[in-house]
Amino acid sequence: MAQDLQIEAYCKFWNFYTKEKSESCSLVSYEKYKADPVYTMGFIYDCMEPDYTREIINALNRFAHEIDVIETWSNHIFPDYSEDEQFELSWYFLQLPLYYCLNQPHSIRDRLIFCATHLCHQANIFNKTPEYKDDLPEDWRIKKKELIKRAKFWNANNNLLNALDNVASDNFKEKTFNYRNMAHHQIPPSLEYGTANYVTRIGYKEETFEYTVFENGVEVKKTKTTKGVSYGFGGTPPLKSKDLIDDLKQQLELLKIAFEAYWAMILEHNNHNLIRKDM
Repeated sequence: MAQDLQIEAYCKFWNFYTKEKSESCSLVSYEKYKADPVYTMGFIYDCMEPDYTREIINALNRFAHEIDVIETWSNHIFPDYSEDEQFELSWYFLQLPLYYCLNQPHSIRDRLIFCATHLCHQANIFNKTPEYKDDLPEDWRIKKKELIKRAKFWNANNNLLNALDNVASDNFKEKTFNYRNMAHHQIPPSLEYGTANYVTRIGYKEETFEYTVFENGVEVKKTKTTKGVSYGFGGTPPLKSKDLIDDLKQQLELLKIAFEAYWAMILEHNNHNLIRKDM
């Protein structure tokens, strides 16, 4: 029975995950990333920063956990079962962790941008940065260009921006067939099994080319423009967990580097002021 298969497999998973697995994705310490409570950056900043930092760490650690889950199922549990059994177990235990993890590089990167932008904005106001205006747009408009504008007054700026550029890069998008964007706006590749997008509309295209004809014995060069819509056939193959694990681990490490750069900026904000709360 299917239920018996699921129970048996999950017991194997849980036994391995809790007793035998070596944690390949290390977790981020909460205690390590706490600003000195003696000093203040103003009430708004002092409320925002611990909340933002904690939620970023939560996201990083959940991402790490789900990568470990995928690796455990893919490398240590599935090999004990037949192809048909793996198909069923994948549907129950692997598809959601894969979906979650494929979305996280872009999601956590944008969260870092959002949090760093707000904190730099508050730090600029608190420091009365010359020529700085309190004109931060609505939250849903906060993208990288806003971070560039707000963080340019701080030395940690370049390291943070460079680290963020390395996350969810074009190379990662290519390897995952742009899964995150496709999953949110179009039809994404399948996970583990199945082919998607058998027919793809490539779109309208105009193409101009030169050709030569002879008119009255004279060679004449002419141009012609063709117009039309083209379609592609063949489909997108499924994304396999065993092929994704290393790339997801790399994205996690790049996000940790970006988080360290974010934290360096927080420390710079605090060290720049050193105004005691009890003064």
